[in-house]
Amino acid sequence: MVEREDLSIPERVQKEVFEQRTHYRFGRTELIPKKAQVVETDVDFSKILDLQEGDYVTIGGAGFLPFNALLPRRTIFLERPETVGGENYYLEIKGYGANGRELYPNKHDEGDLFYGMFFDFARREYDYPKILRDKGIENVQYPIALLKFDDLDFFSGALCGFEKLIKSRLLLWGPGPVDRVRNGVSKLFPEYEASIKELVKNRDEDFAKLLGKKTALAFFEVFSRSGREGLKQLVRKTGLEDELAGICDGREFGYAIRAVKSPFRVGDLHDEKIVTEKNKKIAKKIGETVRKMLELGFWHLTPNPGNWTTEGELVDFEDVISYPSQFSEAEDDMRRRKIKTLEKYVRFCFGRGTIGYLTGEFQEGFMGEKTSTKVVIGQTLEILEELKAKS
Repeated sequence: MVEREDLSIPERVQKEVFEQRTHYRFGRTELIPKKAQVVETDVDFSKILDLQEGDYVTIGGAGFLPFNALLPRRTIFLERPETVGGENYYLEIKGYGANGRELYPNKHDEGDLFYGMFFDFARREYDYPKILRDKGIENVQYPIALLKFDDLDFFSGALCGFEKLIKSRLLLWGPGPVDRVRNGVSKLFPEYEASIKELVKNRDEDFAKLLGKKTALAFFEVFSRSGREGLKQLVRKTGLEDELAGICDGREFGYAIRAVKSPFRVGDLHDEKIVTEKNKKIAKKIGETVRKMLELGFWHLTPNPGNWTTEGELVDFEDVISYPSQFSEAEDDMRRRKIKTLEKYVRFCFGRGTIGYLTGEFQEGFMGEKTSTKVVIGQTLEILEELKAKS
């Protein structure tokens, strides 16, 4: 293999990223190696994982999904559990890419990166549970490490995702964003304009794949040479704002590694089968935990059963806000869900809209006794008002 220093950045990326694809099936996956810098790490786990703050590391190898997901996930478990303090922990990487493979440079509908993470959200995944564990709340995810991608390394990891995104949109029928992508690619490669117009009719997947790859490399070459400003100029010229919204956002990129005693979740809030005696106890414990968090100023906006492990641990701290300083994020969520009042939003967060079939048990844990959604709403609003007054 030609040494990295003998290749230009686009050539190196083409060789290392596009030619070394891996795939997952039946719940297993091979992580595509991605270089990142260790920003912070847990003392005990750093010895096991050989992570030193400030070092650049590349994580790869075998991982697994806790179930056979039809759609990719942005969380992936390392295949081998680690033992710390006599306990077995499964290590989960969040924000590493679709099933541990490629990243994407666009955003999903909740404003974060598609299958990746902005660094400030990765920091939240690391910092908030650490603060809570220091305050005696132990049934939350164990933060292991916080890592940050350099911009070029992130875009390198996102090239395959960008290629797939362009390819899929070139092959779609219909106006709107589909026409916009075709027009944008035509502006990049005017010599292909006539062929692009015929692409859907011919269903030429190979040609669409070629255009996706050429488009990704063209944007990356501009980015590597001229940075975000050069990229933004090309985005304006081509109209591919949505497809590159994550990189054009101006924020940094990263991922978090967390540890849990169980890689399995209680389940879908809409599935009545999750109502078991064990899960009822977990729901009460989670309700108690969410209440303690709230009183400390940390509001979990999505404490649903999909974020509870079967060992009673609460995860997904990207969706935890510090109240009231980060309340604008809750307001954004309210707008997405078309919820107009704080009272109705609290009902959604701590009622059946989020907790589902285990709402009664969750609320019992939240209040310390059997109760109703109305009482939970009233208590929550009081806590929020007290936090606001102290700020």
